[in-house]
This record gives sequence, C-alpha cells and structure tokens, in this order.
Amino acid sequence: MLDGISKSTNDADESYSLHGSPHEELGESAVSNSPDISVCSSLDTECSQSASSTTSGHAGSHNAPLQQQDHSPSYLDKIPTEPQIRVAHWARIGAYVRECYEKGKICDIQFHVEKETLLAHRAPLCTVSPYFASVFYENDYLNSKPMAEVRLNGITMQSLKVFMDFVYTGKLEIVLPVLLDLVKISDLFEIPEVKQRCVRQLDFLPEEDLVWLLVAVREHTGLHFTEPLLHCISDKFLTVCNSQGFLELDVDTLCLILSDDRLLTRTELDVFRAALRWIHHNASLRSQFLETVMATVRFPLMTQRDLFECLDTFSLLGINQQCLDMIYKANW
Repeated sequence: MLDGISKSTNDADESYSLHGSPHEELGESAVSNSPDISVCSSLDTECSQSASSTTSGHAGSHNAPLQQQDHSPSYLDKIPTEPQIRVAHWARIGAYVRECYEKGKICDIQFHVEKETLLAHRAPLCTVSPYFASVFYENDYLNSKPMAEVRLNGITMQSLKVFMDFVYTGKLEIVLPVLLDLVKISDLFEIPEVKQRCVRQLDFLPEEDLVWLLVAVREHTGLHFTEPLLHCISDKFLTVCNSQGFLELDVDTLCLILSDDRLLTRTELDVFRAALRWIHHNASLRSQFLETVMATVRFPLMTQRDLFECLDTFSLLGINQQCLDMIYKANW
C-alpha cells in the first residue's frame, strides 16, 4: 500500500519519502489535505506555513490569482479549437520533453523505488496530477529547489515506468502485474483517469485473473477497487464460477461474490450449483461452511421444481435443519 509522503530539505535539494503515518512530523510540518499524504518540512516556520498554504488551497499571497486561474479554461481544454499549427507546436514540445525523460536530461525530480532511481520532470507530472501541482506548482519555495526526491513504497519500478509513459505520452500499457500498482498511484496522486482505464481493462482479463485480483484487493486495506471487480465478475459469473481460481477461493470472498445481486445467471440454480461445486472441491474442510454458503443462495427465487432438485442433488441439505428451513420457507 502506498503511504504518505514526507519532505526533508537541505541547502541543495529536497527529499520526499513515503511513510506509514499520514501525520508523521519531522520538526516543523504541514499536513496535506489527503488522508494518505503528509508534506513535512524540517527547515523553518516560513517553509511550514508555505507548505500548509499549499495543501489547504487557501491563505497566502497567491490566493486570488490561483482561484482565478482555477476557474479559467486550461490550454488542454482549448486544444480542439486551436489552429493546427499551434497544436503541432505543442506536440513538438511534448516530444522534446519525452526525449529528455528517456535520456535523463534537464530533470528536476527523482523517484526512488526499492534500490532503483527514475529521473523525471515536475511540469508534466503537474499537468496530470493535482497532488503534484499543489506540491510544486503552487508552492514557490518548493518550486525553487533544483531537485526533488520522492520515495515510493509498495510498488514496483515496472509500474512506475508504465505510469510515467502515461504522463509523457498518454499511453497506458495495463498488464496484470502492474494493474493494482496503477490503482494505488491513481489514488495517491489524484489521477482518476488512470483508475478508469484500469476498470475498463477488467473486461479483457481472463476469469482466473479477475478472481486473483479480487483476493489481492481484499488483502490490501485502503485500496478502493473491490466494487469494479465485483461488477465485472458478476457480468461473467457463469464462466468465472467454472474457473479453478473460483474453487480455491476463501469462504468470505466466495460469499461476497455469491451474494452480489448483479450476478448474471439463467436461474438461481446457477448460484446454488456454483456454491455446491465450491463445497465439493474440499468437502472434508468446507462442509462446516454449509449454512454460511447456502445463506447466499436466493431460494425464494426458485420454482418448486428447482427446490426439490436442490434437495435431490445435495444430500447434506436434507440433514441440516437450518438449510431445510431455508428451503421450506422459500416453498411457502
């Protein structure tokens, strides 16, 4: 999980570091308005006030101009109506900045991931990330420093490079190993477009990968991606429930899927059969969860014939009083 960012500076440069506590202080500090990020300074009160002004979006000598700029159209908004020659000019600038990134030239920010370092530019980051814009563009003191350092924990260098390709080109190559990292980056740096593209990518993933992702997301508290995954799994339920990954689910994740009212099925018998396959996959261990799993099946939606089929198919139902009560109640 991506944690907060803290900053320490000296006379030459500045450093940002991701840490566990969103309000960890290093001397004088200012806390970002994001619950997962804190921007801290160990220099002086003036710097702390500057950083605090940055995160709040109010107070400070630049308050009025910034508000006026926020309400005016950006250059990106004007692109469709701009003359072609001007758009071509911007494209040349973008291509040059991209070339500088690839060659590590004229860079003013360093990302540290594990033991690797990646050089980049603040300006492109500010165009896609309101977080970086608030930290660098709107803060004169921080913007005056020649080099900033950002330390990221919990993501891979491969994921960071995929994100940087998006920053410089708009292209986002989403593959399974980096998908959840991109969701983390999207949340941390306030870039909803990245998460939206990840959501769209779910439709093209195999059923096994969807199940694996759901388990992985549930293991990462604070990663808000469960709902899109459940929606996609519900749309593909009839194939998902036949996958090997589905049979190996833990009982809580299984019940989370089976209880989703958006499941696309032919009849509720499909849900019952999926639950039955999961139990039979390891009956000696899973029979203890019979009542919990069957509680996710909507027996009242079944016909009388379907209910009798459930009893005939699974003998354990006939000797479990709570399961029998569910079926009898549904038959009333």
